[in-house]
Amino acid sequence: MVTNETVDSPPDMLTDTDYLASEIHQVRSDIKEMAMDNRVNDVEQNKKLLEISNKLDAIEKSISKDNSKEIRSAGCQKEQESDMPVPRCEKEFVLKHVFKDVTNFKEDVYNDGGKEEHFNVNWYTAAKRHSNRLGLYVVCLPVSPSIKWSIQTKLELKAVGRNQNDVIKTRDHCYEESQGYGFSEFLEWEKMENEYLLDGNLTVEAKVTIIETSGFRKEENRKFDESNVSDVVLVVRDTKFHVLKAYLASQSSFFQSLFTENPTKSEFSSTGIDPNDFHCFLETLYGEYAIDGKVIVEK
Repeated sequence: MVTNETVDSPPDMLTDTDYLASEIHQVRSDIKEMAMDNRVNDVEQNKKLLEISNKLDAIEKSISKDNSKEIRSAGCQKEQESDMPVPRCEKEFVLKHVFKDVTNFKEDVYNDGGKEEHFNVNWYTAAKRHSNRLGLYVVCLPVSPSIKWSIQTKLELKAVGRNQNDVIKTRDHCYEESQGYGFSEFLEWEKMENEYLLDGNLTVEAKVTIIETSGFRKEENRKFDESNVSDVVLVVRDTKFHVLKAYLASQSSFFQSLFTENPTKSEFSSTGIDPNDFHCFLETLYGEYAIDGKVIVEK
């Protein structure tokens, strides 16, 4: 008998990033629960479990629901098409700094905010007085980059006003060297003094959204390159992971459904998640602990 009823089935490829995100969420929750319930008696082990949980939380958030078919290439310039949904992997953080004694800033001298490390990169805001104008910038200093690297970002700089009259300016920028980037004419100096200083201090916030990165790789605890002892290949963008179906299926309901619905397939592909993030997720499933001079460009 034939009916018009449709039945939902698990994904047949590594393209359902919402499903994968929910699986990462479950693994993260289980790890955090173990640590918080003190099931592991060693203090350092509990600390490590919480670090892994936080890392998985960042991966989960990075899996965007945007089904755009365009992604940035390694050089942040070339765009490529895909025959499957390609969500953007976005990571966000906010830098906040109070610049002291701003009225005494020297002409054309950069004043640095506090340095913070996010996603293996040091970031900080910088402010400068130039021709009766205030310049604001976001400085990017990778911790251990490869020879060629890039970080595609969306920058949102804010000068906090005394009377809720904040000034916000945004700009897209691809960092390809250690440098600062922003606005050389963010505010008129006199206007900044009259409306934005509080006891001579200026509060600046910078929201940084990382769209895409290349040339960054953490130290790997497991390689996933042993093709002779694997029975399936997971291809994430251009990176291949050689794994065992039986083991992954026993550790993850996501992979159990994936392999059950596609028993004859030996290769699955996805462009919807960052390969480094996926590597971390696999290491966690395998029981590995997966945590572990500047130039100012003006416009």
